[in-house]
Amino acid sequence: MGRLVYALVTSIAILLVLVGFPVATPAPTIDHVVVIVQENHSFDNFFGFYPGTSGLKGSTAPIFHSATNAVYENQSLKGFVGHPENYGYFTCKDIPYYCKLANSGILFDNFFAVSPVASLPNHMAIIAGSTLGFHTDWNTSGQPFPWRSNTTILDKMTSAGVSWNYDNCNYNECPLSFFRQAPTLANDLGSTTTLFQQIDSKTLPSVSFVMPTEEDVSDQAPALLSDGQAWVQNVVDGLNSSGYLQHTIVLLTWDDSGGWYDHVTPPGAFGYRVPMIMIAPFGPKGVVDHALSSFYSVPALIESVFHLPCMHLDCSASDLLGSLSGLSSTSQASSPGNASYSVQATTSTGCQAWATAYWGPY
Repeated sequence: MGRLVYALVTSIAILLVLVGFPVATPAPTIDHVVVIVQENHSFDNFFGFYPGTSGLKGSTAPIFHSATNAVYENQSLKGFVGHPENYGYFTCKDIPYYCKLANSGILFDNFFAVSPVASLPNHMAIIAGSTLGFHTDWNTSGQPFPWRSNTTILDKMTSAGVSWNYDNCNYNECPLSFFRQAPTLANDLGSTTTLFQQIDSKTLPSVSFVMPTEEDVSDQAPALLSDGQAWVQNVVDGLNSSGYLQHTIVLLTWDDSGGWYDHVTPPGAFGYRVPMIMIAPFGPKGVVDHALSSFYSVPALIESVFHLPCMHLDCSASDLLGSLSGLSSTSQASSPGNASYSVQATTSTGCQAWATAYWGPY
């Protein structure tokens, strides 16, 4: 009887379509979010001449087509002023795979870093919805270790039973090493190898944060851009061949502008624009999204997808889902759970020793 009913319902649905009646289709489900973070490129540097974007067309700045991935980088908001090499740009001939992803997904041309030319605040924003007082990359210089005790999105996912993995924390800007609860998160830390193992064994967690283990595939100058693209392609191809990509949102971004020129003046205290690409097989293709967004939008998206409470500035950030048909943003908590932070004046020797042993000296 069950098969007969199913056949009857299917036949009626087909008949309705044939005679022109609209038939609702179920909204696509998102089971996984994979966040890939490369390094050090502004939006104009990669996509300044991509069609439909607010880019470099008509620019009067001393821009030029860069032959190499070479740039002068410092921590200043005006890092490119006085450095002609920083006005270089690349085209789709130089970054064909990144353009292919933009063509097959959504490119955000109003996505801002939350810090001018520093990586740590942007990585912090991804997991904490706030820079938590970090404005530059951490250096020891005789200062006490700046421990934080704020709740992160990793803690919230753990509490809600949402599986996650932070693949590769072996770099100086890794935000996890600044949290007192870092040792309790260690079981969910991995490497890029971990990601591929999870894909192959069909054990991919709900949320994966992925940074390349080797700097020569991170796109950071002077690395070859072809190597970075090949690495990202391996990740995306692995998700596709395993079948995961059908129900996965992949976010690909770069952790700061790296000193490269961008013509848009950042709003407020933000840094310059960086590229953000969303790959969602059930979403539109080749769309340029002009909505204001930032690194605070990354946790906002995860919170919307998995119905988690927000934390801080992610509460008011775009969740990047506006261009996905059949999906809608979920309203989150009206007030942040961790709106303040405090710099710890004393060091926690045991925990700092653990962090140093795990990630190496700072």
